[in-house]
Order: sequence, then structure tokens, then C-alpha cells
Amino acid sequence: MTVGERLKYAREHSGLTLKQVAERSGVGESSLSEFENGKREPRLSQLHALARVYRRPIAFLVGEGEIAREVVRWREQPEPQTAAEVGAEFRQLAEQYHVLEQLCDDRRPLRLCEPADESRAGYDAAQSFAHRIRSELQLGDRPGQALLRVLEEVCGLKIFHLPFEPTGAAACTVSPTFGPAILLNSKSVRWRRNFDLAHELYHVLTWRSSGSDTGDDVSGWNQQEEKWANKFASVLLMPDDALRAVLAKAIRDEQIRFTDLA
Repeated sequence: MTVGERLKYAREHSGLTLKQVAERSGVGESSLSEFENGKREPRLSQLHALARVYRRPIAFLVGEGEIAREVVRWREQPEPQTAAEVGAEFRQLAEQYHVLEQLCDDRRPLRLCEPADESRAGYDAAQSFAHRIRSELQLGDRPGQALLRVLEEVCGLKIFHLPFEPTGAAACTVSPTFGPAILLNSKSVRWRRNFDLAHELYHVLTWRSSGSDTGDDVSGWNQQEEKWANKFASVLLMPDDALRAVLAKAIRDEQIRFTDLA
């Protein structure tokens, strides 16, 4: 792809019009149009301004070859422009973190469990998968207290928090450059972020088998996939064996009656 084609790609995938880019970068609309159409080349200062607006490194704008397909998939997808802009910031954060890892020579191998092919075949499969992940990650009887720390510090998964609307939205991506990453909404309450993290974890783990390497840059999951992800998150965060043990003890100690539970 030429520089002009890359500039157009970056603008469109940031959800911005030529007028919006001109207002944010200080580069005129006519110049932007000429750059994208290949009629003339931007100066270095203009490339720097556009890279900042598009949340891309300059190396991306002047690179050679085809661009790897970029897919950000959402739960409760925001408005298209919000999704595009937040998605661009999300990718930028993941790319910058990846660069920091390389500069610090601290690129840790990703340690995420590979799902079996049948992990996406229904509710029972999602439940079994959740039990397996809880065991392999050694999350214990209260997974919600340890999940974020284990995924970041032990598994090396990139997790970011940004404010956006709606508060029930979250997203994930798997990039050939920086690997898997999850975006949580910092406006959501703690329990919701915990659930969204477990929900998006299911999508990351089943990314390849779901065919997510194809499709639009900003898109959502189908209804069935979301239901399986909800089942996975529910079982992962509230293990039935641990819950039954706590309730049995509470009933024995007369702290709660069976009728109260019902």
C-alpha cells in the first residue's frame, strides 16, 4: 500500500472525516485529500501531526506491503464513531506496551490455555471450559479476586481501562503484532468489570475457532457467541462447588434458612 492509501486507511479506521482531521491536525482538507489520492507527499511534520490524530506510529503510515487485518470486537457496541475512536486508542495502547516490552527486553511469552475444538459447541462446553481454566490458572474458590492479577502478571495478557459509553461495553482483539488484548470500561462498577473481563477472556481464548481473524475492523459478536461467553464468565467467577460449600455451612450454622435462599 502507498503512503496515501495508508493515510486513508488510518483515517477511516479512526472514524474521522477529512474535516475532523483538518481541525485536529492543522493540515488543510485539500492537502489531506491530495495526500490520500497520491497527488503529493506529506512533509515529516505533517506526518507527525497525522500520526498523532490517527493514534498510529509514523512507521505505520510510511510502511510497505499490505496491512494486517485489524479486528476489534465489542460487547454492547458503542456508536460507530465512538467505537472507532476508542478502538483506535485501545490498539495504540497495546502497540505502545508492546514497544516498551521490546525496548526493555521484557517480552514475556504469553501463557494462555489453548481451547479444545469443542469449547464453543454450546453451554455445557462453555461450562466445562470455565472449570478447566479455573483449575489451570489456579484461581481458587474466589476467582474474581485473582483473575485480573493472574491474567496480567502470570499469563502476560494486555488489559486496558478506558472511559466510554455505554458502561456495559467492553472489547477485545488479537493482533499479529502485539497479541491478545482486552479493553474494559473504567466507568463500570468493579463487579461489572470483573464479569466483562471473564466474558472477553472467553472470546480471546476462542478467537481463532470463531473465525474472528476475518470481518470488519469494528464489529460485534453474534447472539449465540455472547450467550456462551456469559455462561463461561458466570461459571468461572462463581464456581458451583465453592458456592454450595459456603451455603451448606451457612445453613448448618443457621445463618440462613433454605426458605431464605429460595
